[in-house]
Amino acid sequence: MLISVIREIWFAISWILDQFPKWLPVNRETYLDRLSLRYDQEGEPSQLAAVDIFVSTVDPLKEPPLVTANTVLSILAVDYPVDKKIDYLKDKVHPSFVKDPRAMKREYEEFKIRINALVAKAQKVPEEGWVMQDCTPWPGNNTRDHPGMIQVFLGQSGGLDSEGNELPRLVYVSLEKRPGFQHHKKAGAMNALVRVSAVLTNGPFLLNLDCDHYINNSKAL
Repeated sequence: MLISVIREIWFAISWILDQFPKWLPVNRETYLDRLSLRYDQEGEPSQLAAVDIFVSTVDPLKEPPLVTANTVLSILAVDYPVDKKIDYLKDKVHPSFVKDPRAMKREYEEFKIRINALVAKAQKVPEEGWVMQDCTPWPGNNTRDHPGMIQVFLGQSGGLDSEGNELPRLVYVSLEKRPGFQHHKKAGAMNALVRVSAVLTNGPFLLNLDCDHYINNSKAL
């Protein structure tokens, strides 16, 4: 009986303490223009922190490459300094739509059209499998057994858009897969992306997105 009374008293005290923040809620507002004036002044190096953005895709049949391409485009279009924003695209199967690094360096206006062409081409797999530019076999032809692959599509001195502005960096990462080995799915993919980003950019902030998570607000970062 005594224990029940003590529990009820403790519950009442906890409930009262939980109500205090609700009586006087704190509303915080962020003024992006003030942050820009302080940390991103025109004509001076940006003081904003670098952000490594991870985009994960697994099966191109279940997750259409065009959806992933649109997600990458939404990230590249974010209003953030190009030298502070790095996009990592992770593939666990094989690169079905990024066979040619030059495709990622073309203008924004032509990007979606070219991706559609690549998707149509990927649906017709050659009998001998995909090949590299030097005609060597593409390492990712076997979806269950292939080495890890890293390709920098847009590097430090990446491509330019139609107006001559520098494009943000874009890195493609394919997770190594071997028969009989546990790859830990999402956790294994995140571990691989963190290792790659630590070597290439080592951004202090990480943003993890799925292939269908669009950034609708260009000032979200």
